[in-house]
Amino acid sequence: MDINAHWTCSGLVVVILSGLFFTACGGGGGGTQTGSVSLFFTDSPANVYSSVLVKVYEVNLCSDNQCQNKVKLFTNQQGLEVDLSKLNGILQYINTANIPQETYNRLEVILDKNLTIIDGSGVSHSAIFTPMQEKPNKPNTVQCDNANNKCYIRFNGTVQPFAMGKLVVDFQLKEFEVKESNEPTTPWQVTEVKMMPLTPQTNKYKVYLSVQSVNSQNNTITGTWMGKTYTVNISSNTVCEINGTNYQGTNCTGQIQSGMCIEVKATTDPSSSNTLTATEIEVEDPDKCMFNYYTELKGTVSSIDSQNSTFSINTYNNPIKVTPSTYCEYNDNHYMGNQCLANLQTGWLVEVKINSNNEAIKIEKEQ
Repeated sequence: MDINAHWTCSGLVVVILSGLFFTACGGGGGGTQTGSVSLFFTDSPANVYSSVLVKVYEVNLCSDNQCQNKVKLFTNQQGLEVDLSKLNGILQYINTANIPQETYNRLEVILDKNLTIIDGSGVSHSAIFTPMQEKPNKPNTVQCDNANNKCYIRFNGTVQPFAMGKLVVDFQLKEFEVKESNEPTTPWQVTEVKMMPLTPQTNKYKVYLSVQSVNSQNNTITGTWMGKTYTVNISSNTVCEINGTNYQGTNCTGQIQSGMCIEVKATTDPSSSNTLTATEIEVEDPDKCMFNYYTELKGTVSSIDSQNSTFSINTYNNPIKVTPSTYCEYNDNHYMGNQCLANLQTGWLVEVKINSNNEAIKIEKEQ
């Protein structure tokens, strides 16, 4: 049974799809039924900045004005790094959650107060979100807690996540207003935002995967995201960008290694299928794969042992191993594996994320 019928109930559109009826008039239902909802991020075209990096801690739904009774769609203590400028026309899969079947009146996204904006010339600028009250055509409020450096952006309006089983958060980057600063020590300020739920209108998806294994014979990769394991097929049309070099088809497979964080683009919905045929693959910053189990260190590089692929810092007793999947950023240059060690220098102040085996996931030079 596939009926496309619509009624209105106090301004709320009620949708019947495939014989399933999910709605509640008046901003909340009293039932205890739950339903599965998949969360995606997207954005509209914006060519002003080449990159806008935010860190997302939570995505919540609620019906009360102050959003005290939250229903969590996504939460992560370390925060998920998202580049809003790379979401044009594509749905980034975040998570699938079972939540009470209600119609909600608030959509809340909790982010780090600090973000990074890279301008059209490739120059990186520190920025902050600033508090904002709701304005016409921008049904959002922004408030920040300086004690924990987090801000929330709330969309105030009806959110109905069950009609299609998908909730797409559109950040509408082109509506952001940024107060730029010419002083290098003064952060730019994001003074206006527009974020809202969106009905999905594309079949282009992406998901970030932590690579578990590579099968060169079958041209497949296995990787995980949010505890879900995927098999990624590499076809003759798959295009890969690995360490700044482009490869196609089977040439991709030999360049991908276990432990890498990769962005996989596909036309298959990763919320409903564990098998994807990649149209594009790109090696990414490990932060985008949301490593939940790591230790973050900061210290000065005291020694480098190229023979054993290790280095030491003055604040940590054990040598830190550099593996082929180690990702690093030095002075706006990006490297992987042995190149991380070859370009590392003693005396540098670095931030290092290591796993339980003392292996470096990411090395970043501090200013």
